[in-house]
Amino acid sequence: MTAGQIALLLGLFAVPAALLYAGHHLRRKARWVHFVFWGSLAGHTTLAVIALWYSMVPAAEWGPGDRVRGFAGFYGMLAGGIVGALVAWIFFFKDRARD
Repeated sequence: MTAGQIALLLGLFAVPAALLYAGHHLRRKARWVHFVFWGSLAGHTTLAVIALWYSMVPAAEWGPGDRVRGFAGFYGMLAGGIVGALVAWIFFFKDRARD
């Protein structure tokens, strides 16, 4: 199994499972956990839609240097969840420092 396949499986099953678990226990968590949860959910959902869109492109239109499609398909959902969580975490502490 390649690294791309592992990232695809993690993005397809592990990230939604972690979000489901985190969302179930969200009521009793700190405010920053809420930010990270919603950021991760938004990032994962956005990149999942982009990955689905790229997967519907007909094979005749694929090129040998089509790296964006490969990244979106294999790493997109995993990266979306992680990047969304990091961006939300940064914005939470940036907003908190302003107060």
